[in-house]
Amino acid sequence: MSALAERFIDRELARLVPRLQWVIPEVFLNRRVALMADPHLMTGLLELTRELGMRPVNAAVIGREEHVAAELRQLAPPALHIESHEREWLRSMEQTGEVDLVIANNLGWQTIGDAFGPVLELGFPSYFTHALAIRPILGFEGALQQIERMADKLLEQRKVAGKRRPTAAPLAPPAPPLALTG
Repeated sequence: MSALAERFIDRELARLVPRLQWVIPEVFLNRRVALMADPHLMTGLLELTRELGMRPVNAAVIGREEHVAAELRQLAPPALHIESHEREWLRSMEQTGEVDLVIANNLGWQTIGDAFGPVLELGFPSYFTHALAIRPILGFEGALQQIERMADKLLEQRKVAGKRRPTAAPLAPPAPPLALTG
């Protein structure tokens, strides 16, 4: 790797890692995740979820067998489905049971609904998520965008369940007192 590329990576990590220090142990660590995506997106999602300390427990690849690289097979959980019918994934999810988060396109949501945990819609087709502003999904900034969406979905479930707020979240500094002038 060239020195220029290494400097770029170091600079980006120095910028992003401090933002993740509280959220990884508080929101992501040891959470079970199920994934449905095309083979090219799946590899990155498996890497990202593992980097966050999540445990991928089920994965359905939308695509043909020949598009699944050896790297994806190594990263995938034991419950890996390739080019299978949605019903096969549904049966597998029934065996997997409830997870903390499902990341899937709209076809995945149509197959399992919210029966196994909250669903973060990602990929094509996407009927319930629309990017009206620039919101990358690739690169360092794209990873940060996806991490934010995943955290929001997990924290929303915590709120719905009536659980406490994150304890390690940085607190906002108190507002300065109002200056009253006469």
